[in-house]
Amino acid sequence: MKTVTSIVYTSFLPQINILTKFHKDWMKTINIVTKFHKDWMKTVTSTVYTNKLLT
Repeated sequence: MKTVTSIVYTSFLPQINILTKFHKDWMKTINIVTKFHKDWMKTVTSTVYTNKLLT
């Protein structure tokens, strides 16, 4: 019984590592997109505010 449990557990570990790496890479991508979105919002807000001041 222990042998079967060990084999199943061992064969499951590589999948967890792949998913963990995917998750880490995905989080880096989300952080980049979030930063881009924040920068873009600052630019748009600044442009709209400046245009309203000039008109």
